[in-house]
Amino acid sequence: AVIDATAGIDANADITGSSISVKSQMPTDTKNSYKVRALSGAASKDTAIGGSIGVNYIDTSARAEVGDNTTLTGTTGDVRVEATNLNEIQNIAGGAAFASGGKGVGLAVSVNIINTLEAKATIGNDSTISADGMATVKAKSSLVPIEESLPLVGSIGVTSFAAGIAVGAGSGGVGAGGSSSVNVIFMDTTASVGTDTTIDGAGGVEVKAEDVLTVFSAAGGIGLTTGNAGIGIGIDVNVIDRDTFATIGAGAELGSTGGDVRVEAVSDDDVTSIAATFGVSTNGPGVALSIGVVVLLTDTQATLANGTNVNRTRLDAGGNVIVDAQGDADVFMLAGGLSYGNSLGIGIASTVFVHTDNVIASIGDYGGVTTGGASGLTVEATSIDDVLLIAAAGGTTGGSVGVGGSVIVSVM
Repeated sequence: AVIDATAGIDANADITGSSISVKSQMPTDTKNSYKVRALSGAASKDTAIGGSIGVNYIDTSARAEVGDNTTLTGTTGDVRVEATNLNEIQNIAGGAAFASGGKGVGLAVSVNIINTLEAKATIGNDSTISADGMATVKAKSSLVPIEESLPLVGSIGVTSFAAGIAVGAGSGGVGAGGSSSVNVIFMDTTASVGTDTTIDGAGGVEVKAEDVLTVFSAAGGIGLTTGNAGIGIGIDVNVIDRDTFATIGAGAELGSTGGDVRVEAVSDDDVTSIAATFGVSTNGPGVALSIGVVVLLTDTQATLANGTNVNRTRLDAGGNVIVDAQGDADVFMLAGGLSYGNSLGIGIASTVFVHTDNVIASIGDYGGVTTGGASGLTVEATSIDDVLLIAAAGGTTGGSVGVGGSVIVSVM
């Protein structure tokens, strides 16, 4: 899916009205919705193979733009430049196979690629914005799972889920169930004011970038056999690159006689990754392998660019002046593998978590601030990470060798 929604005023425009809105937005209480189902099954007396692949590919952009050298005047109301891009997604893949006298193989792959998810609200260079009410430059984006209501469980949101189940019966049977769930996400939310631009809102000025990212992904594999080998494999991978920026260009001036001046970047990331497998053979080896990987690269910034001693970047308010960056990440990872083999049982589980996080709130060199509010000036950067990683594996056997191994790798 490719979606591009742009609202704009080109360069060198001069517009006056009671209020002015430049908005790339969505109808109230709606989201872009993406759902994929890929399910398969096979049954045979000899060899049965059931496989499915589900793929979501998404490019979605919402932009509200005001060009360079533009003048916008709201004589009695607000001037708003706002972009909103809200999305929900679900991808479920399942493969099942039953072989009554031979080999059963069940495979499933679920892939979500969000190549671009962006919301951008921008005012160009050398522009003048005046509002008798509020003056806002706001970008908001989200990506959340589609929720389903299940009996006894209630409502649950799933971004991606893949399960492979296989049963192989008979003395020479093999049961191999394998799955992979993959999410690759690039997310960019930006609210920006260009160099040497002046914004005056009598009721307040707000430049804000805000996003919400929630991912719930799982992969499972079950392999059962009364014959040679029962193998379960599950691999869950999430790679996320998310930027949230509220920026004020060099020499820009934001002012309000009667309200606050706010520059804010706020992000909320919630990632759950589960990989679970089960491998059983009553006459041979049982193998269970579970791997979960999360790479989370996040950058949240509310910043004023450097000015000069003769051209400062200014925030002036009759109320308070706030420059605030908030980054909140909650991550839960579980990898579990359990096996039983009459001759050999091997269970292996691993979670790998890599996280880099920049949260910056700053006023650059030669910044200028005046404030008449009770709280005055606030420049604050807050980063909160809540991370729980679990890897558990067991290998049992009716024979001579049982192996269970688990590994957790965390790089932050």
